[in-house]
Amino acid sequence: MSRTHPRRLFVAAYPPQGVTRRLLELSTLSTTPGLPGRATPAELVHLTVHFIGDTDPRGVGAVEESIERATAGIGPMSLTVPRIGFLGVASSSLLVAEVAPHAGLAELRARLVTRFPGGGGRVERSVYRPHLTLARPSRGMPIGRDVEIRLDPPAEFTVSGIHLMESRLRPGGATHASVRSFPLMG
Repeated sequence: MSRTHPRRLFVAAYPPQGVTRRLLELSTLSTTPGLPGRATPAELVHLTVHFIGDTDPRGVGAVEESIERATAGIGPMSLTVPRIGFLGVASSSLLVAEVAPHAGLAELRARLVTRFPGGGGRVERSVYRPHLTLARPSRGMPIGRDVEIRLDPPAEFTVSGIHLMESRLRPGGATHASVRSFPLMG
């Protein structure tokens, strides 16, 4: 009898690589040598729309169908990134590019939370703050909280689809693999 391992799933949107490169270049990790933390590899920079969590591989088809229904009627979204700053408590602050509130993103998120309420066993208690993680703290060393970069002009990008992703945790960091893409056609 073979044992099936759960798949760690989340729903994400990815900015174009040009936007990602600009944000990483503007982040304090690249402009402040010696700042404790590790930059997010460009290919992993994403906007988490909703974390689903550990999923039985036999249930992935049902997850895909549910996401497809959740995207019905939601069209492409023009998102704006007005600033780079910190998110979290001092000991675990993330350096992030904050995404401005957007009605379509809020609606999509609400639909996904309704369909997948536990976030993989986690209770959704906090307010959703859409962001792109640019850096994480090194083990035991907070990045800090004293840097804020206002983007003038703000970075902008269009999300014309979302992706069901699988996160695989490895000793050297997480890897992400696309499970399926869902166009936003309104």
